[in-house]
Amino acid sequence: MQMAAFRQSGQVTSNPAPTVTAISPATGTAAGGTAVTVTGTGFLAGATVSIGGAAATGVTVSSSTSIKATTAAHATGAVNVVVTNSDTQSGTLTQGFTYTAVPNPAPTVAAISPTSGTNAGGTAVTITGTGFLTGATVSLGGAAATGVTVASSTSITATAPSHAAGTVNVVVTNADGQKGTLANGYTYVATNPAPTAVSIAPNSGPTAGGTSVTITGTGFLSGATVTLGGTGATGVTLASSTSITAITPAHAAGAVNVVVTNTDGQKGALANGYTYSSTPSNLGLGVMGGDSSSATVTAGQTASYTLSIGGDGMGGTASLSCSGAPTAANCSVPASQPFNSTTPATFNVTVTTTARTAGALVVPGSVGSTFALAGFAPLAWLSVFAMLGIVVLPGVGASKEQSGRRYLRLLPLTLVFFLVSCGGGAGSSSTASPQPAPSSSGTPAGNYTLSVMATSGATTQTTTLTLIVK
Repeated sequence: MQMAAFRQSGQVTSNPAPTVTAISPATGTAAGGTAVTVTGTGFLAGATVSIGGAAATGVTVSSSTSIKATTAAHATGAVNVVVTNSDTQSGTLTQGFTYTAVPNPAPTVAAISPTSGTNAGGTAVTITGTGFLTGATVSLGGAAATGVTVASSTSITATAPSHAAGTVNVVVTNADGQKGTLANGYTYVATNPAPTAVSIAPNSGPTAGGTSVTITGTGFLSGATVTLGGTGATGVTLASSTSITAITPAHAAGAVNVVVTNTDGQKGALANGYTYSSTPSNLGLGVMGGDSSSATVTAGQTASYTLSIGGDGMGGTASLSCSGAPTAANCSVPASQPFNSTTPATFNVTVTTTARTAGALVVPGSVGSTFALAGFAPLAWLSVFAMLGIVVLPGVGASKEQSGRRYLRLLPLTLVFFLVSCGGGAGSSSTASPQPAPSSSGTPAGNYTLSVMATSGATTQTTTLTLIVK
């Protein structure tokens, strides 16, 4: 007997091709490694999965409608998802999965320097860490820092904002929203208020610098520094919490900011407060307009002059001196004189002379004589009698002609006695109290040139005056 097998017409001997209806999640990074679930129909044991042509790994057929797999690395963009059964039939989900760019890692904040600053803010800080991106922001205690500059992926500079005193977190936030935090990394310290710079006098000077200036304001502390146009001033002296004196540095011509910086780092600025001028300036020293540079006095009188200083583009405080005064005369000027660049200031110069006196005749041997010998006072009176004899005796018993010749011969001797009686000669002092030898004193007559010199910073100017003494 023979057996026969019958088959219904149109019957198929293989499974239908699989279909892919979805993948979850539908996106993942280009680095791969995203775990996905593919759903559809007709999945057979041993099926494979490819995403964008790259074979997925870890493929597990959970059922005929579900497969689990892990994405492989791939370039960014939307790609097809393909399931291929062991019988080589496949199903495709067109552009069902999208590869995205690999995100940067979250930033880390390792340190901040300095670790503290005033509660007024304004402290320049440097933050170090990793993963800093261009456009990152910085906050301290929730307050946004200013002047944030991403120097590199590991360094950021910024200026601390104002904040209440205390310890706060330092947070760096990248442009992709990821953050790094340094817990309690910065401490705000309560301190003096920031200084203010209100004015500067004078407010202009030469480009060479050297102008003495006074800055007024508030909150100046000992050790404060001053800059003009970013260049440090010299000779900075704190007169009080509201006043500082300094010497301007050299600088190019133009208006510049005047900045006072306290030792706590806080600053006060006077915008365009000082102007450097390229026009040569001087002290403006000279005789007051309409006044005379010459004075005539009699010995014993005082000559007076009025001088002016300033108003010639330079200001400050000048030290003054006077030279060239004659013998027994004194020239007086103020030790210093403030002046400004626009309005001249005046000061007086006085020259006090001394009256001249003549010497007195002294009889030898009298009190105050320097001629008495060894206390022999009678010698002085003997000199007097000898002079009388010289005058009287030649005329006794002689004719007028004879007397005249005798007088002529005795005249030199008479002069000698006269000079001796006026204090001439030498010898030891008498027992009476000695007196100074007579002499002529006072300011001599003549024409004299006086020099008045003013010095301010590196600038010196001299003017001359004429003194006539009669």
